[in-house]
Amino acid sequence: MFNNWFSFIKILVILFLILSPLWEAGNILRFSAKGKFPCVNKLPIIKIIVARLLFLIIIGFGYITLVLPGIYLHCRLCLYLPIILRTPSISPWGSLCKSWIQTRSKFVKLYSLWIALLISKTLCLLPFGIGFIFERPICGIAKDLMFLSCSNRSRDRTN
Repeated sequence: MFNNWFSFIKILVILFLILSPLWEAGNILRFSAKGKFPCVNKLPIIKIIVARLLFLIIIGFGYITLVLPGIYLHCRLCLYLPIILRTPSISPWGSLCKSWIQTRSKFVKLYSLWIALLISKTLCLLPFGIGFIFERPICGIAKDLMFLSCSNRSRDRTN
């Protein structure tokens, strides 16, 4: 399976770009505090993958330039997945834009969430990566709860 670097990178892309956000989205749908998802019968797989790719390109550029812009972009754009699941008519780019709007003046809460998820990721990978099974659902639920917290402000509601 890991005969060369190309195979290793291909497996990482499949896991990190495709399977991880789909697993997180499935867990958001399954364990969300407030159900009522418009697209419960079908998971918008293409939208999730395209949004994840755009998300990784944007935050990757931020992390490459300096670490702090990457952290800031990551915190501001991290709610794209719950937005895609709760708004089926939105485009992948629109979910990133809406995440940017929803997270204004919430950086401290999102940064705290980012730190907690970063610590949980490293702790989950220690025992042979088995903890990853528990980390993905918790990560998705935390993002969904943060989205609900950010979307309950009167200035962000759209009628």
